[in-house]
Amino acid sequence: MQVRNGLLAVLLLGPAYTQQLAREFERRSGAPINSGQVSGTLERLARDGLVVQAGADGAGRRRLGITLDGRTAVEAWAGSGVDEDSGAVLPLLASVDGALAVGYASARLALLRCAIDAPPATGWPGALQQQRSRSLAAAEAAWLERAVAELAEDETRHELPLAGEPRRGRPQRSS
Repeated sequence: MQVRNGLLAVLLLGPAYTQQLAREFERRSGAPINSGQVSGTLERLARDGLVVQAGADGAGRRRLGITLDGRTAVEAWAGSGVDEDSGAVLPLLASVDGALAVGYASARLALLRCAIDAPPATGWPGALQQQRSRSLAAAEAAWLERAVAELAEDETRHELPLAGEPRRGRPQRSS
């Protein structure tokens, strides 16, 4: 998954600061991310007009929010289905906006069906590669179909709010 798109999707939930975005990206996608990569990506998103400064939190950390152009970019990305890392993209989108997740899964399924229904390849190496591609596409399609059915029951069930502030200091001892 492109970090750019994942961070924009998380910002759909509301303004957040850099470390919070990194934690939310990891929590929602299951994919590790480097905080330096987040900072660089956010700078490029701001330069491109997809995010703007949205004030500061109580600790003085700069918060960023998504612009209308940023929201449009997320919707276009999710609706295209071209991101091949559906194992990270779908959980992230489902935790942010169930309707976007269903849109992504539907678009991804359409692309996978094209791969499954492609005309047979000629020649032994090409046929073997196509068998592998079709098998992988069929497995991903079956998973996406189950996920869409579950999301269709209640698109908002999997959505998670932004996590609160982490506790600082030593944990409380139980008496």
